[in-house]
Amino acid sequence: MEGTPSVISKEKTAVVCGVPTQGACTAFSSHILVVVTQLGKMGTLVSLEPSNVTSDISKPVLTTKVLLGKDGPLIHVFAKNLVAFVSQEAGEFSSPWT
Repeated sequence: MEGTPSVISKEKTAVVCGVPTQGACTAFSSHILVVVTQLGKMGTLVSLEPSNVTSDISKPVLTTKVLLGKDGPLIHVFAKNLVAFVSQEAGEFSSPWT
């Protein structure tokens, strides 16, 4: 497997609502790490895992757990939406639940 990187990363900077925002997406063998910051450092770390408990198997339910930082309902909503966006937009990353 020489020549094939075990970790694939992409980084991007954009202005969101007038604030410079940096993002990094790193795909490991079975996990994807997404970091988004407007302060230049990590704050809240959330773990998301799929659980197919619905009748529609094409849309897994994501279980969220705050590992580090502030916990609140909006943190879970933001994390789920960010994962949905990344899994749709990241063409060369495979979804961790497929």
